[in-house]
Amino acid sequence: MIKHKIPLIFIISLFLVGGVYASEFNINSITKQSSGTPYRGDSITYKGIIQSDSGNVCKLECSYNAGTDAGYVSDSGSSPATQLNAGQSQEFPFEIKTSGNSPMSIDLILSCKQITAWNCWSADTISHSRQISISFLFPGDGICTTSNEKCNDYSNFLGTSDCSCSSSKECRPNGNRNPDSKGCQTYCGNGICEKLEGESCSSCQNDCKKCDLSTCTIGNECEGGYCVWNICWNSATRINDGHCDLSKGENCGNSPADCACQTGQRCSTTTNQCETYCGNGVCESNENGICKADCKWCGDDSCDASQKESCTTCELDCGICESQKVNEEIQQKTKEVVKTSLKEVSDKQKIITYSGIGSIVLVIIGYIVFKIIKSKKTKKTQPLTEKKEEEKPIKKKVSKKKRK
Repeated sequence: MIKHKIPLIFIISLFLVGGVYASEFNINSITKQSSGTPYRGDSITYKGIIQSDSGNVCKLECSYNAGTDAGYVSDSGSSPATQLNAGQSQEFPFEIKTSGNSPMSIDLILSCKQITAWNCWSADTISHSRQISISFLFPGDGICTTSNEKCNDYSNFLGTSDCSCSSSKECRPNGNRNPDSKGCQTYCGNGICEKLEGESCSSCQNDCKKCDLSTCTIGNECEGGYCVWNICWNSATRINDGHCDLSKGENCGNSPADCACQTGQRCSTTTNQCETYCGNGVCESNENGICKADCKWCGDDSCDASQKESCTTCELDCGICESQKVNEEIQQKTKEVVKTSLKEVSDKQKIITYSGIGSIVLVIIGYIVFKIIKSKKTKKTQPLTEKKEEEKPIKKKVSKKKRK
């Protein structure tokens, strides 16, 4: 009987001895589960995996501590903890809340205790830790995290130098001029005329410059870009300002009040320049002898004593003097008498001549008629005469002889 009990006692003693050995475990991995870059104060979710050592006799129940977060090694991270047999692994979630400046380091502490059993009398607790380094955004890191930071303190945001405004904007997160993501908005006086924001020369002269008709010294002061005779304007000249700027295109045509023509001139409709004209009461050099309305000269049909015109100096306008007129009348009468006498003599000579020629012509005509008549008579009496003449010579001859 004794021989059989020794082995059994030996075996039991081995179990008892094994039960007093401390159980071990390993932290296999720690993995970040949250996406994106966290900001100070955010909680980051991790997943850890631990594994019970394969030589363990006792089962283990484990818990964790991660700064402000503590829990159990289980699927949910809550109690009850999963009992881990030898070689068994278990995932568990945990969170770390960021604080201070980045990066921060925190120790994840895992503590496992043995579960007392018939073969495991010891209830020892074993702890292991793993350091975790965390990077996150925070005020003053040089990055404007507009989801958490603005240019100034307001609402739930932090005002930091990371979100400082540019020189053309000021920090007005609650302003009415479309603040940007930093909380900055434009303002009157930034040197930019922002008409979409309601700025104008009347509401913000600092940015939009001076309105037309404001006093000025140089064109850069004016919204229109020109300072005309110390008045802001939108062009190089201003109509009806009392100044005729001929060199800048102003003339009597486009600005008759400023560039009015002088007395005796009028504005040309073709050249828009002042010009003299006939009828203005001024005798220009080129009008003499042409413009009777303005100029006086001998031959203008007006005997003007103020121009020293008289019958002796200008017969064309003042007529012939009386003494000269009498002499001229006598001469004219004499000429008329002589002319009349000459005409009468000429007429008489013409009559005599024509009468003589007429008489000669009549004589010739009468002679011709006479000859014709005579010729006709001669032809009729010629036979009888010839017979008588044949007889007559004989008779005559005899008689002549007798007379002798």
